Amino acid sequence: MGELNLLPIEIKDIHKKRRSRILAGMVSLAVLGGMVVAMIIPKVIIASMEIKESRLKREITLKKYITDENTRLNTKIGDYKGYFNLINAIGADNEKVTFRLKEVAEQLPPDVAVTSLALNKEGMIIIATSNNYTAICNFSANLQLSKKYKKVQLAAIQSDNAATPKYTCTINVVK
Repeated sequence: MGELNLLPIEIKDIHKKRRSRILAGMVSLAVLGGMVVAMIIPKVIIASMEIKESRLKREITLKKYITDENTRLNTKIGDYKGYFNLINAIGADNEKVTFRLKEVAEQLPPDVAVTSLALNKEGMIIIATSNNYTAICNFSANLQLSKKYKKVQLAAIQSDNAATPKYTCTINVVK
């Protein structure tokens, strides 16, 4: 038998080693490129977000007058609501006094004059004057007999000791 030529096998091995080195180099370059891209993309995204943030801050600063105006208007609205509630409360109190005056007027004898009517939590305090003692007593009795009040108490009757006496009474009424 003759001699075998082993050179093509050696060449084949050399080519195989060369191909594996080239493949390893390409894989290394791909991994290195991936790492570079992985490092650059977040930096680019962060830079882009910082630019957007600075634009938004600038826009907010330029439009700050709107928020200032909104704050000022909200303060005015709150003030007006307070005034409105105060006016409603005054109106409600006036309605109560008017209603109570009508109730008292129904029981009032002709020669008795109510000089003061004060509302409190329990009811009201009436101060009345008359030249006739009996009329004041009748007024107190009329209030006591009325079913609109829980308790009516004639607290005091005072006279001014004049030639024609003028009587002043204080009546406590519980509603």
